[in-house]
Amino acid sequence: MVALPPPNQTLSTCASSHPSRYHGLTPPPPSARARQAPKDPGIPAAWPFKDELMKEIDFEVEKKKATEEAKASEKAERRSDNRKRARDAMSAGLPPP
Repeated sequence: MVALPPPNQTLSTCASSHPSRYHGLTPPPPSARARQAPKDPGIPAAWPFKDELMKEIDFEVEKKKATEEAKASEKAERRSDNRKRARDAMSAGLPPP
């Protein structure tokens, strides 16, 4: 037989249903395997037109890399221009832009 609490109190089932060692602790992190990206199976050797497909993939990767490098160089150029403009303004006694 379960003893009921007085009418002004509520029955706490959470504290009694879980082991005390879990209270106040964060859950364990997911396994390292779950965080990894799925492995790329690649292209089978028996695939027809494999050479053309590999060339196309390489071309797309090179194109993406070239656009990223172009964006990075443009950003670096803009930053150097802005720094030069700020230095010129401060030397003239104006507040920096």
